[in-house]
Amino acid sequence: MAEYEFKNLKEINPPEYLSGRILAKIELHKKRVARVKFFVFQAAGLLSLAIAAVSFKFALDDFYRSGFYNYISLIFSDGGIVITYWKDFIMLLAESVPLLWFTAFLAAIFALLESIKNIIKNKKVIFLTNKFI
Repeated sequence: MAEYEFKNLKEINPPEYLSGRILAKIELHKKRVARVKFFVFQAAGLLSLAIAAVSFKFALDDFYRSGFYNYISLIFSDGGIVITYWKDFIMLLAESVPLLWFTAFLAAIFALLESIKNIIKNKKVIFLTNKFI
């Protein structure tokens, strides 16, 4: 295998402005990526807000249809019966909770909050001043 000796090579110094241009291009690329993410997360946030509104409506409908509201009001109207049969009452409440729509609502709220967090993060990157140009 041949060995190369780099002793005879001339040292080439890059121009002074080159590092500034490279850093400016990197910054421009970061801003472009942040701009795309900003609009994607904005659309995801609006979609999750719509899903949260719809799932909240269905969760409330299921909440009243399941009788959960009536069982909870029993605590305030006749607490003695609830205390006497507390084990059965807890099981009754657990069976009547509309978990599907409440889970969908909480998942949509979580997605909305994550979208807002990422929108704010990318907005900061977009509006930073470019120091390298």
